[in-house]
Amino acid sequence: MKLVPQNRFLLFLALLLWGGALLTEKPWEGGAHERTSSLVGPLFPELQRQRQEIDQIQLRSQGEEVTLLRTSTGFVVKEKWGHPASSTRVVQLIDSLSLLDNRDVVSTNPEKRTTFGVEKGSGTQILVQNSRGEILADLIGGKLRAADPFTAAQVRLDFYVRPSGRNEVFLVNAYQPPSTEASDWLAGDLFSLNAEDIALASRLEFTSGETWTLVHDGPEAWHMENPEPRDIDLYEGDSWAFSFSNLRASDVWAHLEQGETPSPEFGFSTNLFRVEMGQGKPLELRLGGLAPNSDRYAWVVGSEWIYSVPNHEVDQLCMPFSVVSED
Repeated sequence: MKLVPQNRFLLFLALLLWGGALLTEKPWEGGAHERTSSLVGPLFPELQRQRQEIDQIQLRSQGEEVTLLRTSTGFVVKEKWGHPASSTRVVQLIDSLSLLDNRDVVSTNPEKRTTFGVEKGSGTQILVQNSRGEILADLIGGKLRAADPFTAAQVRLDFYVRPSGRNEVFLVNAYQPPSTEASDWLAGDLFSLNAEDIALASRLEFTSGETWTLVHDGPEAWHMENPEPRDIDLYEGDSWAFSFSNLRASDVWAHLEQGETPSPEFGFSTNLFRVEMGQGKPLELRLGGLAPNSDRYAWVVGSEWIYSVPNHEVDQLCMPFSVVSED
């Protein structure tokens, strides 16, 4: 069959389009989805392998800055006299950075950085370095993408982020803006203590002279020895022991040298709690005057740190105990 000129042109056009499609799709290199997936990777591909090399993490946002430094015993908070940092929070931060990928690029236009909140100085910068000062990760976390609450199938928090030095802005969901408030990074437990190990607890209130002594008679009973012997409610005894053993600091306010005692400004002349665990030296906690945010100063006698604790937790420690009816 002889092709007319018009048909020859159509055939040529079809072959040209087919050839272009081959060059674009490259079926000999695998499917388009597979090739696209192969290009998806972590924003900081070496960070997981380098996590043991991390020596310093700096977090900056809106004039606030916190620096986490690695020591032989773990990370510490530089702005809080080198107080131990929460290892859980540090691990979570490094994990989240390691999980960020380049899957969803939303912009490569430098003029759009302010729109997404990823311009330097406008977002939260996370800078991770090793002991040689080499940068292992440098990220600016920006705004939360708005979602329509009426159409969203589920709650999903997506944030815009940009690796410093790059133009690409990515949309990610393996990220939560880290706090740049130094107190939020503290390892907040005042002491390591199990509530069930408490054998005896006493309170001395210096101003009113109110005292009591509780004795733990085992898993099923407590009784008050002072000011007069009587049984107390089991739940109240267990509740007090749980509150004391889980007491957490809201902030740290001073670092004491070895053998140094707190200065009078902290007002440690109100309450003294003394706990015995059956063996070893008793643990003593002093509560002082009002700290900022209506917290109370607290000091574990013999320790190097002066803390503040939430006032509602102090109220729990100073609660009255009910008399168990003999009926």
